[in-house]
Amino acid sequence: MSDSPSSKRAMGKWALRLFSGVLVVGLLLLQRGTLEKLAQTLSHTPLWVYLASVAFYLLGQALCAWKWQLLLRARGFNFPLWRCCSIYLSGMFANLWLPTNIGGDALRVSQLARDPQITTSDAFASVLIDRLTGFAALIFLAFLGLLSSGAARGQWPLVAISLALLCALTGGLFLLPRVKHPKVKRVGEAITAYAKHRSALGVALILSFIFQLSQVVLNFGLARALGLPVGPLEMGWIGPLLSLSGLLPIGIGGLGTREVAAVALLGRFGVVRGEAVAWSLLWQATVWGASLPGLFFLKGSHNARMD
Repeated sequence: MSDSPSSKRAMGKWALRLFSGVLVVGLLLLQRGTLEKLAQTLSHTPLWVYLASVAFYLLGQALCAWKWQLLLRARGFNFPLWRCCSIYLSGMFANLWLPTNIGGDALRVSQLARDPQITTSDAFASVLIDRLTGFAALIFLAFLGLLSSGAARGQWPLVAISLALLCALTGGLFLLPRVKHPKVKRVGEAITAYAKHRSALGVALILSFIFQLSQVVLNFGLARALGLPVGPLEMGWIGPLLSLSGLLPIGIGGLGTREVAAVALLGRFGVVRGEAVAWSLLWQATVWGASLPGLFFLKGSHNARMD
């Protein structure tokens, strides 16, 4: 990373977010007996549970990369699945660990746009549609989960706000082609072009829903491994709500906000604070572990550019 003012600002923002997330988790652990309960809960978790959860999460990322590949193919861009996977994991690693001005999605765009067959506008459009279909599936799953459980009263506002945000973003994107600025207009045209590929969008939504459902399964599996008294139906709305809470720009990868939400939501089922934080941190550690292969692909891409 260079020592330019923009890089220093990016480093400062990243450090501040990391500090705020760690601070929030630390405040949660101040309650008497909470830290001891967290350590006790995690110490009883076999290593194979963590390794299996990382492998399971990586399979989910491969599914997301496949969805992205299908969206690109719908627009006539043929990229092999291994390349989509490597770029996807690189973006995941960058999002979590690189204090730069380039986020994970921007990194995906820049890496994809190096290929002469695709423009930066089309690369950006594919990443954005990939994100929007995932966001839509997450909201839909949260909605279904809330409908299936009577214990979820009072949780509707978060889903309603997320749905309103999704509608606003989608509606705004279709107005971009009317903007006079050439670059913005090209991006808008690339995005709205996906409206002609309804079958591809439908498949993308289905795959996004499968991925989000896999995250519910992962959350439930980790909760069961820790002995938490939460059933699969309850996890059907708790998991998506935690994912939505993790979208807040606090902490790194939702660190802090997810733990606060976990304590609040799992407390309904008699889960004490230390157990809830342990469960959430185990999920965080799973994501962190699954992101590490992205470093390998990121280095490989950098070395390829140097050559």
